[in-house]
Amino acid sequence: MKHPRSMTLHVVHDRGGRILAAAAVPNAPSEPHDVPIPLPFARAGQRLAQIKLPDIEPSELASFLERHRVKGSAERATLVEQGRTASRKKQASARKK
Repeated sequence: MKHPRSMTLHVVHDRGGRILAAAAVPNAPSEPHDVPIPLPFARAGQRLAQIKLPDIEPSELASFLERHRVKGSAERATLVEQGRTASRKKQASARKK
């Protein structure tokens, strides 16, 4: 099977967006001699998302996923860099002397 440059990922993540498992879903229909691809499934407390990734080499996928988190859920999910997620904590105000 040839790997296209754009791919769809089947991603299992926790509530914080940390990626627990991912598998590339082929964009083209399978051929009779292709081996079925096992897909991860979500357990209790985990979520499932399908994410489209354009222009990424399959060999770079693992390092790419280590640097990103899932934001959103289901079909609206996207990947964001780990340092770029918005914090819910308020900034501590400066103390007066």
